[in-house]
Amino acid sequence: MSEPGARAIYALKLGWALDELASLVEALPSGDLDRRLAGETNSPATIAAHVGGAVRAWVLGIGCALPADRDRTREFATHGVPAAALARELRVLADECSAALAQLDPARLDERLTPSQALYGEGAPRALSRREAIVSALQHAGVHLGELRLTTDLLRRTADD
Repeated sequence: MSEPGARAIYALKLGWALDELASLVEALPSGDLDRRLAGETNSPATIAAHVGGAVRAWVLGIGCALPADRDRTREFATHGVPAAALARELRVLADECSAALAQLDPARLDERLTPSQALYGEGAPRALSRREAIVSALQHAGVHLGELRLTTDLLRRTADD
């Protein structure tokens, strides 16, 4: 596969995952957005904010070498943000990723670097390629999309009981 094709596929898959997350958030009753199922589980708003922060850091910051910041603590403290705002942020991020990936020189995809702790998140940063960062963001978004689907299904069930 040519590198421009790979970048387009990354953008397409990221856009899909972020739009799915946005749609799930928008479909929730407003009272469920900040609801946690139990103990330390993540609320739907927290999941959406965390995915947005992680994708911004890993795709734009690490993968595309653009200025990006991340406040992981703030992601997990998200509360009181309207669903429309969270969904809009995810969709705007999808557009930003698509534009950044289109502009990224394909020769830089396999460039290796050790990201800053702020962008990397938990654990000690390790050397990785820009491509690995982008694919990791895709995988991470997919994991949390599953988490959000399960959470929203369970929230609906508890509301029906």
